[in-house]
Amino acid sequence: MKNYIDPATGFISGALATVIALVAALLPLVVFASEAVTADTLDLTTHTVGYLAFAIFAAAYILVTAEEFTHLRKSKPVIIAAGVALMEQARGMYTFFGHLRWTPVIALGYGASILVHMWINAAHFT
Repeated sequence: MKNYIDPATGFISGALATVIALVAALLPLVVFASEAVTADTLDLTTHTVGYLAFAIFAAAYILVTAEEFTHLRKSKPVIIAAGVALMEQARGMYTFFGHLRWTPVIALGYGASILVHMWINAAHFT
């Protein structure tokens, strides 16, 4: 199997890099998950939920700066804070079953990433 990694740079080279860049650039146009913004959306700049979200992120970044003492990876407090802030902001609109409608798209992306990984690194699997 051909090695698609350029030994000089360590990056993917040639046509494969172009295809990956085009797919990465065009894929978000296909999977837009947002809906139209209406006039009754919540203005979080002056709402208690906005202040709460800001406090949650401030606490998360304090944990990020204390990584050496807490032994947590930097991403964990930030991801948890993002989830909590999203649940607080979208209370009643965001439900677990509403999220399940995207399961096929997520599964397709997950499967595609595994196949691309196996294709690029096929020499390591033999």
